[in-house]
Amino acid sequence: MSFLDYGGVGIWVRSNEGGIENCRIEDCSIGMVAGLIQVNRYNAFINCGFVPDWTYIYVTDYDNTNTVNGKPIVIFWEINNWVFTNASLYGQLIIASCSNLTLNNVHITESCSIGIQLYSSTFPNQKNSLNNIIVENQKLGMYIFGGKILGDNLYVKNCDAGFYFNSIEESEFTRVMIDNTEVPIYMTSPTENFTIEIERYTKIYLVNWNAWYDDILQITPGDDISMSYMTELGMLGYTIPFNNFGTYHLNLTIPAPSFSQTLFTIISVPRYSRLDISMTIRDYPYFLIWSVVIIGLLLFIEFSRRFYQK
Repeated sequence: MSFLDYGGVGIWVRSNEGGIENCRIEDCSIGMVAGLIQVNRYNAFINCGFVPDWTYIYVTDYDNTNTVNGKPIVIFWEINNWVFTNASLYGQLIIASCSNLTLNNVHITESCSIGIQLYSSTFPNQKNSLNNIIVENQKLGMYIFGGKILGDNLYVKNCDAGFYFNSIEESEFTRVMIDNTEVPIYMTSPTENFTIEIERYTKIYLVNWNAWYDDILQITPGDDISMSYMTELGMLGYTIPFNNFGTYHLNLTIPAPSFSQTLFTIISVPRYSRLDISMTIRDYPYFLIWSVVIIGLLLFIEFSRRFYQK
């Protein structure tokens, strides 16, 4: 889990026997990391949540009796051609191996460790889309793994870390906004054909587990960066500040025998105005409520006017 476990993991199990039942886990960075458990049910997470252990092929067997802040945890697994908007029904969003998913107009405020976990496949002719999303009050705002993802208007604030991009391929993110986080963007490689639009002064932390001190991160245009100790993460990697506007191409190539390559593009732009996109998310029910109130008030005024005219 890299830096995510530094704040404490309530339960961390890797076993293909036994079970976890009727546990109450509160105020951890990560409530539970588990894989291959035979039974996982009736567990209650308070202000923290669940992370599947994808080290193994099998997904933890559990049902929606597990809850975060009183709402069910469900892994949305291999659901295709799906438009998802009712995030408020669930305590946590974990989405895995879905194709042509569209996640729209989501506002997450209650702490569940990681606001959104998306594990995306890279099958041909399939893309997953994230649009108009706000995540607050988490250890990590969004964990995004895999490829063929389109993201737009994504806002993370008041979290320990903003975005964790892991092995991203053939993906593009625009209007990425981050406020009040210690680690705005954390990336692990290899990464290819990945473009992300960020606001100027947003720091990116890149880790390649096969890199050595003499492996240089090349930035075009700009100054190349050597590996250094990243205090915020407690590990070695590349800290990349973007203090100027423009488009930058980054390349980190690790030679044989552990060959890997990281290729991605950063577009550094001026700060966006912080429009409350949560209003867009809530416009429909608020519109109905206020419409009823206003119509009722007008009817009352009209009734009173006619009454006194008699």
